[in-house]
Amino acid sequence: MENLDKIIKNRLNSLYLDARDAEKQEGFGLSHSAEVIAEELSDLLQHCSNQGWKLDDIRLDKTIGELGDRGYMQYVKTNIRKLADYLDVKFEVDEAQNKPENVFNLIQNQNVTQVNSQVFESMISNINKLDIEYKTKGEVIKLVNDFKNESTKEQPDTSKLKNIFNKVKSISKEAAAMLSYWATMSGSIEFLFG
Repeated sequence: MENLDKIIKNRLNSLYLDARDAEKQEGFGLSHSAEVIAEELSDLLQHCSNQGWKLDDIRLDKTIGELGDRGYMQYVKTNIRKLADYLDVKFEVDEAQNKPENVFNLIQNQNVTQVNSQVFESMISNINKLDIEYKTKGEVIKLVNDFKNESTKEQPDTSKLKNIFNKVKSISKEAAAMLSYWATMSGSIEFLFG
């Protein structure tokens, strides 16, 4: 099945799109489309069967008279999906529906990154406003930057992060509170308390 005939995949995709479009029709147009699509699916099933594929659970043994126009079209669509599942075919329609979600996630991730960056910059600015010696502020800012760099590594050293946090806390509880807030916002709080 690895050398699945590209024509079969394309035809199956076309049949599914035709079935979706046909569902929008009424009366004779719907029943005629359903019969044509069912006949083409039957030919495709025969072709697959001739290839030696076992498709016993995919049958077109119902009629429009039994199911009605819409019911029959749904029945045909279900069998198209069954064949697609068997052949591991992904319909273009399904793939198109997944793309906007990925775009949204990308935008959402960019927004989260921007917010975290803003929180970090704000934290540095607030540390600079603390009533502590200039040299000590520089030391705290260096520790905070070290914490950020370590926490964004693929495999952060949690003991190093806890050590850095404790050094910041011993110098300034306010700076430690700001650092823990940034750690919460960036998702690295688990390295301190997890």
